Amino acid sequence: MKSGSKIILVNNEGKVLLQLRDSCHSYSGSWALFGGHIEGSETPEEALIREIKEEINYTLKDYKLIKETVIKDFGKAYWFYGTIDAELSELHLGEGDDFNFFTYDEILKLKLAPESKKALIEYFKNKK
Repeated sequence: MKSGSKIILVNNEGKVLLQLRDSCHSYSGSWALFGGHIEGSETPEEALIREIKEEINYTLKDYKLIKETVIKDFGKAYWFYGTIDAELSELHLGEGDDFNFFTYDEILKLKLAPESKKALIEYFKNKK
C-alpha cells in the first residue's frame, strides 16, 4: 500500500487553494487538495514540503498535521492544514490543469475528488 500527504492551504482571506487534476492523475477533471505520495524514507512532512515545491513552486513554512486516515485502494493518508502568504500570480503550477483560491460557497459548487471533499467539509464544519 502507498501513503501520501495532503494539505488544506488557506490564504489570508480564508480561501482554500485547490488544484484541477489532469489526465495523468486519479480523479482527472476534479478539484483536489495539493499533496502527493510519500517516497522512500521520507516523513509525511518531508513529502508534503517536496510536493508543494514541485506542484506550485512554494516553500511551505506554516503547517500542522490534523489527522491520519486510511483510504481504500490507496493506503495511509496524512492530512495537514497550512497557510500560504503568496498570491496566485506568484505561484507556478507544475502539476495539474489549473489552480485557484476558493471560498467555502465556491467549493460547494465544484466537482471535487472524494477524499478532498470529505476533508474540506470536515475542515469548514470544525471552523464554525
